[in-house]
Amino acid sequence: ALENRALGSGWLGGKRRSPLQMLYDLDKGPGSPLAELHRQRRDLLRRACERHTRRQRLLQPEDLRHVLVDDAHGLLYCYVPKVACTNWKRVLLALRGYAHGDPSAIPAHEAHAPGRLPSLADFSPAEVNRRLRAYLAFLFVREPFERLASAYRNKFTRTRSATRAACAMMWWASSRRWRRTQLSCWDWRARRT
Repeated sequence: ALENRALGSGWLGGKRRSPLQMLYDLDKGPGSPLAELHRQRRDLLRRACERHTRRQRLLQPEDLRHVLVDDAHGLLYCYVPKVACTNWKRVLLALRGYAHGDPSAIPAHEAHAPGRLPSLADFSPAEVNRRLRAYLAFLFVREPFERLASAYRNKFTRTRSATRAACAMMWWASSRRWRRTQLSCWDWRARRT
């Protein structure tokens, strides 16, 4: 077995845990700061779900379009844009055999192509309920300001020509409206002096 003498651990078949596992154990205990933070986040999420759950109506297809289905592995992935959804879509595609199982070989535009991965919205209510009861459902969240900054960087600092053109048109339209207002104020001030 290989050894890490600095940490005094043997791994790869040894009796002791790897350095990564030891770091994991530091934050795994019930009283650790990370465990407490995760408990608080789960409680907050549970309370928000209880407050906003729509028990009085059936789920509609638009409620289910962000939940992707992998029947072969019994997975339901609720994707949230700008929270690693491209990479998780790549993983689900790789599980389905795209790119010979290598998620990194799948281009981002292919991961987001419509129809590549089935969503719960594609199934009948009975099939949706069956999957919700039987499959492992998961999602990932991200700190909101990190998500906003990521969206800004993705959409405005690395724009493609089509996106850049759309942004330019929006800027031009809004600035034209602003300039019209500002020019009329400027004309009025200029005439007064």
